[in-house]
Order: sequence, then C-alpha cells, then structure tokens
Amino acid sequence: MEGTQGHRLLTYYAEPGTPDHDGVVLLDMLGSRPTPREPASSPDETTSPSI
Repeated sequence: MEGTQGHRLLTYYAEPGTPDHDGVVLLDMLGSRPTPREPASSPDETTSPSI
C-alpha cells in the first residue's frame, strides 16, 4: 500500500490453557489499566499554613 512503508502489524496467539496463554492474558489485563499518577503538588501545598 502506498504511504505505509515500514509499518508492520504483529499478532500473537497462545493456545488456551497453556502458561503462554496465561501470560498473554496477564499482559492484556495490565495493558488495559490506567496508569496511576501522583497528584501534582506545588511548593505552596507542601508547607503548613500559618495561623
């Protein structure tokens, strides 16, 4: 196809019930989770308020 030079699509398949299949399922589960992020903090948020 024109405009797709250098692109490849790879598909992996593992036989159900094998350790390889279990690994692929685990990777799929990890890949679909959102990445946890630390809340952004500014220097003002890290100091105690003066009373």
